[in-house]
Amino acid sequence: MPRWLIKATGDPKREASFGTYNWKTNEPKRFSFDQLTFPACDCCNGHFSQLEGEAKIVVGQLLAHEPIGAKDLNRLLDWLDKIRIGMWLGLIQLEGNPWKIKPSFYIKQRIALHDRSVGICFITGREPGINLLGLETPCFGFAPTTMCFLINQLGLFNSSAIDLCSRRLGFPYFAEAAVRGDGLIEGRMTKGLERILRPIERMGEAPSIPFIYQPIFQRGGPRELYDTEYVQRNSFDFEAGLGAIFLQHSGQVSKYAEDSSLASMPSTSLSLQEVYRIGRRWVYKKLDLHSLYPGMPRNPLGSFARLHQRLLLNYEQEMRL
Repeated sequence: MPRWLIKATGDPKREASFGTYNWKTNEPKRFSFDQLTFPACDCCNGHFSQLEGEAKIVVGQLLAHEPIGAKDLNRLLDWLDKIRIGMWLGLIQLEGNPWKIKPSFYIKQRIALHDRSVGICFITGREPGINLLGLETPCFGFAPTTMCFLINQLGLFNSSAIDLCSRRLGFPYFAEAAVRGDGLIEGRMTKGLERILRPIERMGEAPSIPFIYQPIFQRGGPRELYDTEYVQRNSFDFEAGLGAIFLQHSGQVSKYAEDSSLASMPSTSLSLQEVYRIGRRWVYKKLDLHSLYPGMPRNPLGSFARLHQRLLLNYEQEMRL
């Protein structure tokens, strides 16, 4: 969590739980924002300083309801990858790693690795602050693919996963996917449909929120599947494996223009209660791996997935009260 963001959203010494939970005592764990510092080498600090500077500008534009372009949205998605994976690694340390997870990568290795998306909403009358939804479930600990990030009056619904949008945006995709005995995902790549299927995702939990999507080429995949006129024409940076930015809103899907515009801005604002209600259900649904990896067996996390569902039911009961 960058210091500029902490300062822009309240007292740096204020306490928060960020969904961290003591699974032994069944109580939330609280700590001050000043504790959100973790070991990092000079190389990573230098690498991310430029990204943070660019993200600060984009977040400021969104909070001010100013036009943004495809380049801005690409950097926003990079930054959200960094925040999501960084918080995952940080919470493993803060929570004492109750699930005995052994991370095998650094943040830099997970930026722009898989398809990704972000939904953008505005929150009416919210006081300055930060909230992260989704980090409180064990499913995030095992698959940090999805979060809802609330920054002052801005809500960002973020996901990144294998084949999140590639197939329905006409790009090469996994025709089959399965979890092997060693826990790795194995699949067969196939040629893209080279046309857009609408909707990219059915947004039953968030129908009024505009969503940005970006397909990412599977690194190391067969070059002939991607080296096509369709993929090149619909790429943000073909050599880097970055697909174009696409917008889904009000049932329509379109390629986002390179020039700055207000196309990604929602036309209405939501109350904080509405954002929590929509955000919780959206995040919990996405963290159910079946929705992100259709070829996998249902609820591969077993008891953790059941706990995940229990947390959602508890939240819905709280909302009714």
